[in-house]
Amino acid sequence: MKGKRAFIIHGWTGRNNKDWFPWALEELKKRGYKASALMMPNPDYPVMADWLQKIKKIIGQLESSDILIGHSMGCQAILRYLDQQNEKVDKVILVAGWEVLSEEALPLPEDHEIIKPWYETPIDYKKVKRLANIFIALFSDNDPWVPLDQNKSAYQQKLGARIIVEHNKGHFMKEVGGVTEIPILLDFI
Repeated sequence: MKGKRAFIIHGWTGRNNKDWFPWALEELKKRGYKASALMMPNPDYPVMADWLQKIKKIIGQLESSDILIGHSMGCQAILRYLDQQNEKVDKVILVAGWEVLSEEALPLPEDHEIIKPWYETPIDYKKVKRLANIFIALFSDNDPWVPLDQNKSAYQQKLGARIIVEHNKGHFMKEVGGVTEIPILLDFI
């Protein structure tokens, strides 16, 4: 083992230096992790294959002490990445993760084209569930884009995820929820 590693994957239209990612990187490093927040390719028009290739290239060989942290589409990317792996990680933390988005999240016709492969390509949840010691899914009770009940239920049933619902955090972004830190994450790192 090379030491504890943590990888953060931002979401659609996200950037690795915005919102709560710089704070999380600093907190992970304080706790002895070699931490990286990946800048995903073409985040305004995310292509699944490109995102998975980037994750695979940066992470290399998975290690049993790794923590994978995703935000929104970054959660989708992590689950799909794990679906292509066989090694088990320690933790997967899914912040504002989704299986289904609200129509408010897809206001433009091009949004439906972008999201289509993410919706239509299945995930082998039985396999993925075996590839982490624990899944933690963090939701907000007022996320305009991630329907709480439907996505909470999906992650609970399909991944056995520990569910945490935060109050009034929007989509866990600075612009949609005023979020630049997520203190409850510290309970899991």
